[in-house]
Amino acid sequence: MAHKKMRSSLVALVLVVALVMSGVDATVRYGFYDHSCPNAKQIVFKEIQKAYEKNTVALGILRLIFHDCFVRGCDASILLAGNDTERAAVQNVGIHGFEAFDAAKAAEACPGVVSCADILAFASRDTVILTKGKGWEVPAGRMDGSVSNVSDPPLNLPPATFTSQELIDRYTCNLFDTQDFRNIVWGRGIMTSDQDLFRDPATRPFVEADLKKRNYPCVLISENFMTTT
Repeated sequence: MAHKKMRSSLVALVLVVALVMSGVDATVRYGFYDHSCPNAKQIVFKEIQKAYEKNTVALGILRLIFHDCFVRGCDASILLAGNDTERAAVQNVGIHGFEAFDAAKAAEACPGVVSCADILAFASRDTVILTKGKGWEVPAGRMDGSVSNVSDPPLNLPPATFTSQELIDRYTCNLFDTQDFRNIVWGRGIMTSDQDLFRDPATRPFVEADLKKRNYPCVLISENFMTTT
């Protein structure tokens, strides 16, 4: 039972991050590497599978993508090494999974074509599949970031000492309520009506106008909420 609950939590966590990973950048789309590097996803999966069979890399990969996306967006800036980078922040102490990522990157049949940000996104989905979770189609085309500051994680990631209420108060825009969590775990999808309104050219201007009245950067990710059934 404990393993089942943990697996469900992992799936929910990554699907939440997946919504952010999709991004609103017009370059991010499904089938991005169909012609330039058609085997990219398969190669990444193979390497992550090798790493998973050797150790518990799944949690490390999930933590990597979470800590990357919630700081400067999903730009792989957490992978940049240095004393003044995100990787050196206290919030990232003990983080692992870099070796699995490096192996996946080295195995790429198309050097310089697939971005590190996309490899990390593929790897995150793969860890969910390998832990018997439900996979999803990952859009690609993310650009790698060149800026990584050690001062950024403390401003965007909660410390371990935070209480539940402090997490809700400070990070509400990145959280979902209990029913949303259940929907994600059971693959029911959430906010499909909002997604339709956002995608329809006739109603999108009204949705954007409403979002700008509120916390626009946080709620804009509703564009990426998708049905997973």
